[in-house]
Amino acid sequence: MDPKIELLTDDLLVIDVRSHWFEKLWLLVAAASAGFAAYQWSRDASAVYRDSFMGCVAVTLMGIAGFAVLFERSRFKFDRKSRTLEWSRRRLWSRRAGMVAFDAITLVSVKNSMGSTQTNPSRRVAIHTATEEIPLTVMYTAGLTVQHNKLAKQIREFIGNTSSDPLMDTVRDCVRKGQVMDAIRLLRTEKKLTVNAAKKIVEGL
Repeated sequence: MDPKIELLTDDLLVIDVRSHWFEKLWLLVAAASAGFAAYQWSRDASAVYRDSFMGCVAVTLMGIAGFAVLFERSRFKFDRKSRTLEWSRRRLWSRRAGMVAFDAITLVSVKNSMGSTQTNPSRRVAIHTATEEIPLTVMYTAGLTVQHNKLAKQIREFIGNTSSDPLMDTVRDCVRKGQVMDAIRLLRTEKKLTVNAAKKIVEGL
């Protein structure tokens, strides 16, 4: 899942999020398995009792489930004139949208997932207010650390949120929300610290 800047002018920053190609692969697998199952049934109705038919049904359901989990269409429109962020997110079964004033945005962070590692961190960019966290993508993406940091910086500069230390702001936000383990994991990933060193910093906040 890779957020892309669709439009950037003096007054507008529009970020578009579309599902990764992997989403389409799941759908293709489901369609192929369903097609093969239908072919078996058309040749012999008793095929529904065979292991090969049941296997095709299982793969079809897995493909549909994978597609449903990965499908996402999101749009974030930052408007300098009105100083607002309008956003919308569509999943396969749900749709959300909202508007946030620039002044209500307390932080633009790059958050790590629970299974993120120092060697291959999995991350996503998120917009924070005092009451909620609005991620640009539902899914975390590995291998895009530079892109994520660059995008977060562009958003901060566009809305006028020029923190001197975005990393520590994110760590403090995690601590404030009771996400101590996330704060420690973030420090270890970004600063290459030991668990004890990261824990000591978090305990001092």
